[in-house]
Amino acid sequence: MPDDLLTGCLPLAATKRANTLKKIPEAWRLTPVDLEKAKGQRDLTGPFIQQFLTADEVSITSKESVDIVNDIKGGKLTAVQVTTAFCKRAAVAHQINNCLHEIFFDKALARARELDAYYADTGTTTGPLHGLPISLKDQFHVKDVETTMGYVGWIGEKLGVEEPSQAHLVESQITTELLSLGAVLFCKTSLPQTLLFGETKNNIIGQTLNPHNQNLSCGGSSGGEGALQALRGSTLGLGTDIGGSVRIPAAFNGIFSLKPKPERLSYCDVANTNPGQNTYRSTVGFLSTSLAFLLADGAHDVHGHLDRSGEPLIPDLQKTFQLRPPIPLLEYQDLTLEGLEYELAYSDYWNSTAAVDGQIVDAVIMPVAPHSAVIPGKYYHTAYTEVINLMNYSAAVIPVTKADKSVDLVDDSYQPLSEIDKLNWDAYDPETYHGAPVGVQLVARKFEEEKILAIADIVTSALRTHRNKWATSLLRIL
Repeated sequence: MPDDLLTGCLPLAATKRANTLKKIPEAWRLTPVDLEKAKGQRDLTGPFIQQFLTADEVSITSKESVDIVNDIKGGKLTAVQVTTAFCKRAAVAHQINNCLHEIFFDKALARARELDAYYADTGTTTGPLHGLPISLKDQFHVKDVETTMGYVGWIGEKLGVEEPSQAHLVESQITTELLSLGAVLFCKTSLPQTLLFGETKNNIIGQTLNPHNQNLSCGGSSGGEGALQALRGSTLGLGTDIGGSVRIPAAFNGIFSLKPKPERLSYCDVANTNPGQNTYRSTVGFLSTSLAFLLADGAHDVHGHLDRSGEPLIPDLQKTFQLRPPIPLLEYQDLTLEGLEYELAYSDYWNSTAAVDGQIVDAVIMPVAPHSAVIPGKYYHTAYTEVINLMNYSAAVIPVTKADKSVDLVDDSYQPLSEIDKLNWDAYDPETYHGAPVGVQLVARKFEEEKILAIADIVTSALRTHRNKWATSLLRIL
């Protein structure tokens, strides 16, 4: 949505955007020339964003989570050094990519100073995440930090809790747990209006695009997390997933993610859309730069939040969230039973794989989407991720490759199998998609998060070995 329309119809949103930018230190703000240059840049990652950082900042933010924690524990880096570097990189990332809803760098730096003081006094760390900056999707409550969840009507009112007057005091349970482990929380990332959308677009900040290729979407609904990590403004972040919302951004942005079974990680005091809906449950998950570590109410919940400010639905969602009568209770219960029956039937099928060689299949490798990062407005098919949520399975996403216009050519002989298949096929253009990250999801059964992470590590190692052999062979030829 154009900025002038946002400003004219939604002054609260315009004020919110301006206030967010004001929270960025003056020394970290980009010039109008730099911002204009970013708009014309296809790929914002790597060298482009690094030009705005010092060599030390590039070095720190290029490290992975485990290495950062080890360097702090070993006295090679301080929590303040690490936090400052990631806050600055996140600030630059937001200015060129529009990926943050909330900035609380001052709070993060105060936390980092406390951690450094503790380390200086005791010679030990406070926990396994001591000093590690962690970003949060804008559903997770942090004390004294606003949660909007992409709704204009939540600005200034803290409506992500049952009792708005207590909002400043509310903290999501998993937020508390991360802090107890020594983490530093420093920003909250963008998400789509309603949450239930495979792209990241709302009336507060507009749209977040893909940092690897600005012709394409960063995915959703944890899209701001995916974009921020693609720009190395964070190495570890929290998201949620009800139909692919941590897996889609991971695949589209070339990073890793883990979608556990619902309730494996606490959803207590996390803001959500349709929080009373428990047939098809959302789950808290992680997105990371490395592997080491719905509509049953007839859209009344969504419209209740929109009506607080007179905010319109974004055009992409007007058909899906058209207000209608809620599903009757008995029909809702029947749908719940139907889902359970489907889950049971597929469990029986999975067990039957032992009949082939005596070994039950450990995991399945499958697409996240019918394409790499999608052209905005052309995400037509989300069943690859939704079916995994329906069965409550554990899933991890790993990056594999990038689209290559010289390799991924259009096959004019192909005949689409359905109307949706035709829409996807017609949307493909080698030039537009060139450079887009491609990831796959690895799926295991319920409560097998540790297993799927181990399998993901094996597959990632195999891919790395294959790339190294290919590169070695190429050098020999040259």
